[in-house]
Amino acid sequence: MLLRKFNRRRSLPRQGVAVAELVFCLPIVLVLAFGTMEICAALFLRETLAIAAYEGARVGVKRRATQQDAYNAASNILAARGITGAIVDVNPTNFSTIGALDPVTVTVRAPVSSNSPFFSELTKHKTLSSTVRMVREFDE
Repeated sequence: MLLRKFNRRRSLPRQGVAVAELVFCLPIVLVLAFGTMEICAALFLRETLAIAAYEGARVGVKRRATQQDAYNAASNILAARGITGAIVDVNPTNFSTIGALDPVTVTVRAPVSSNSPFFSELTKHKTLSSTVRMVREFDE
């Protein structure tokens, strides 16, 4: 009996120490967790833009492809991954005037703030972009 009372008295001050440690450590852990999720969202956005630009250019360089085909290929990737506010630019604008081995450039841009799980002041006015340039296939 005496041993229990002694342990109970000894554990009471330790509970206060644990609460104090939690008060100091929890904000740091939360900032690290939310910061990690914000960085992962930005990396996901950057990779999605690169994939969309690549797929748009890959479709655009095929024989008899149009600017709309390249635009649709890039837009489909963006829509499948849930990217909002993206802008797809395909150059040249008129594919009927280009020949074999002429470059086709696809640029995809998207704002970070509208594609982030949290709205951060650091990414408020940031826009990520990706550009892919390929040469047109031979027309036979």
